[in-house]
Formats: sequence, structure tokens, C-alpha cells
Amino acid sequence: IALNYVTVEVEVRPKQQERTFGGVPIEVLASPQEAAVSRNSSANIIVEGEEKLVQSLTESQIKLQLDCRGLGTGRHLVPIQAISPDGVEVKELNPRSVLVNIVASDER
Repeated sequence: IALNYVTVEVEVRPKQQERTFGGVPIEVLASPQEAAVSRNSSANIIVEGEEKLVQSLTESQIKLQLDCRGLGTGRHLVPIQAISPDGVEVKELNPRSVLVNIVASDER
């Protein structure tokens, strides 16, 4: 009688979950000049991660930033940078960029 053996390896990963946050405020990083956001001072974001992490996630743990440092005066389409906690991935961001108007400090 011949015996056949099969070895099976299974990787068990924690259950993943998506979650949507609407109207997350966008922080504008600017140097001595003033950056006036022309539109959309908030964004909608979809994140994904381990179920336990995503369920306990709060909006304040997600940072959305516009880095306007080093931009000259005028209008610029600036991409939004999303910062989320370790283990949480940004799946979607809407809008992805924001129109900003950089005004020289003497024009305020």
C-alpha cells in the first residue's frame, strides 16, 4: 500500500476593513506668505487596514496636508498629502489636489 502525503501551508492574516471619513480638514503648511485655499478646505478619504485598527481609528488620527512652502505668489494646484497611522493605508482621496492662491504678505 502506497501512502501519499500532502503538506499545505496556510497564511492566516487579520481581517481587513475599509472605512470612509468625510470632510476631513486639510492643514495648509506655508512659510512667511499666506496660503489662501480657493476651494475645498476638507477632503473625503477611504482607508483600509486590520479590522481592529480601522474600527478604533478617529478622524483626528488622519492628517491631510497641503505643502505650500517654497511656492511663489499666484495660483497653484497642490496635491494633498495624506498621513495615516501605521497599518492603515489610504485607498482613496477626494479631491486629490486643491487650488491655492499664494498672496505676498504685503498684499493681505
